[in-house]
Amino acid sequence: AMKGHPKTRGTLTVLDLSGNRWDAEAVSALAAMFASPTMISELVLRETQAPLDSLLGALVRGCLELRCLDVAGGRV
Repeated sequence: AMKGHPKTRGTLTVLDLSGNRWDAEAVSALAAMFASPTMISELVLRETQAPLDSLLGALVRGCLELRCLDVAGGRV
C-alpha cells in the first residue's frame, strides 16, 4: 500500500517498524518499497525478525537519503 501511494515516496522520512515479525510476502513488499526512490532518512527495525540480507540491497538502491538504520536486538 505504501509503495503505490505517490505522496509516501516524497514525504515519509522516518519509518519505525520495531517489534514486527514478517513473513516472506511482507519482506518482499518491504524490499520493493525500499528499492523505489524514497526520502526515508531514518529506518528503525529494532527487535524484529527482519532478514536484513533480503532488505539491504533494496535499501542501497532506493533509500539514498538513509542516514540512520537501527537494527538493535534484531536478527543480523
